[in-house]
This record gives sequence, structure tokens and C-alpha cells, in this order.
Amino acid sequence: MSDQSWEVVGFQGKFLQWAYQRPKVWAALQRLNPEIRFSAARVIGMGDFELLVPWEQVQEKLGVFIGAKQYFVDMERCFPETKEASRMPDYIFDVGANVGGFTVEARSLYPDAKIVAVEPNPVCFKFLRSNSGPLDVHCEEKAVGESGGRIEMAKGMSLTTASLGHSGVYKVKAGKRRYFARNERVWDETFEVECVGIEELMKGVEGSVLLKVDCEGGEYHIFTEKNRELLCKVDYLLMEAHPSEIGMPDDLMGTLEKWGFQSVREPMTNGCEMIYARGPGVSVS
Repeated sequence: MSDQSWEVVGFQGKFLQWAYQRPKVWAALQRLNPEIRFSAARVIGMGDFELLVPWEQVQEKLGVFIGAKQYFVDMERCFPETKEASRMPDYIFDVGANVGGFTVEARSLYPDAKIVAVEPNPVCFKFLRSNSGPLDVHCEEKAVGESGGRIEMAKGMSLTTASLGHSGVYKVKAGKRRYFARNERVWDETFEVECVGIEELMKGVEGSVLLKVDCEGGEYHIFTEKNRELLCKVDYLLMEAHPSEIGMPDDLMGTLEKWGFQSVREPMTNGCEMIYARGPGVSVS
């Protein structure tokens, strides 16, 4: 995926940016309001792509709100037929929607699709609802896994991210493992959330499906033999595969190949890989 550019816009965002660049001012603001890192900032990325995001994502320069358009560009490069009008999806599932970057871009490209966005982190979910509110998107504050029920989530390196507990998800920095969740080793920062099985999420779906998965290790709980029949009905898949102690990107590629998907993998700089795949039921002349 190519490098992205972004810009903070609006009075509040500009003020937060100004204050953050002045450590003494920022420290004073944090004493007054410990939650200031969750204050809203409006950001434009990839030209006219605009989202409301928590300041924490801006200060840490996370790419979740500016990479969405590139996902679709890369998908068309891997599978050129996806730009044809006849290939437009009837359903789009955004699993691990974060603040809604992919969801908002998907709506602009596919105005008639039914979009379901799922995000378990309460901070992200608040922004997801704000960004997708006027776009006729069904949002659920849940995790997605192999089955339903209440589960523990591990707070990540950023408090606007999270992973399924005990999955040992990590990214690579300077050649070393950087565990995604602070508590993957100390297990002291967790929260409970409702989990929905992928079969329940996609229940009753009839038509073409675009599935995007970026759920910090949760992919290994979704792409299991139990869900094979259902997931083989997916037409196109975009997935960020994370190295972890319960599975590796190679495992996911092997699963997709065994199931009949045609897949392209692209390494990322943090040890993760983007996987673009065409479902076994898609015919291309």
C-alpha cells in the first residue's frame, strides 16, 4: 500500500494540533482534561476524503482514516473486473470498522449496497456512528468471531484499538515483536463486549458480497472450517492479516487457497499483510 497524506482541518482540530506541538501547553490541557486525546478532530486524507476522528489517532499518525480509498485502488489492481458496474456488491460487511474510513468510502463508491459496519471498541464506535450516521449504514458495537456471546477484549497499543484476548497479536518494529495489546503479557487492561458469529452477521444474505476484515487477530477466529461454506459465498475479500501466536498470514493464505479463493498478498511495513481475494464462486471471462 502506498504512503498516505492527511491534513487536520477545522478550528478544534487545528487548536489540538497547535497545542500538541507545544509540550507544556499539551501537558496543561491533559491535566485539565485527561480525556482530551479522545477529542474530535476533522481530518482530510487522500484528497477530499474527510472523517471525524479522535485526536489520539492523529497524534499517533494511524492510517485507519486515510487508507480506505487505497484499499479499493489496490483491489482493482489485483482484480480489474471489480471496477465493472456488473460487479458492484449488494452487501458490504466492514468487520473491524474502527472510525468508519472504509465504510464511508464504500458508501461513496457503492450508493445502492447494504452496508453493515461492526466495531467493538466503544471509543471508535462513537466516531463510527458520527461518520456513517447520514449514510444509511447499519452499525453494531460488537466483535465478530466464531460464535456469539460475551468475550474479553484486550486494549491495544492505542486506546482506539483492541484485540481478542489471549491471541498474542503483534506487529514488527525494528525487527522485534511489538505486542499489539499492552496486556497480552500482563492482562490488566480489558473490557467486555458482545461478540457475534460471522454466520449470524451474514444471516439471510442473498446477492454479491464484499467482505473487509481488519480485526487485529480476530481473523483467525472467523476463517475456520466451521464457517467455510458461508465464507466461500463471499465474492471479494479485503483483509489485513496480523502475525500472532494463534495464527500467521501464511495460515490464512493456505486456508483461502484450500477453499478455492484466488488471493494476492502484499506485505506491510509492520509485519502484517494485506490479502485481496476473489471468491471461488466468482467467474471471470
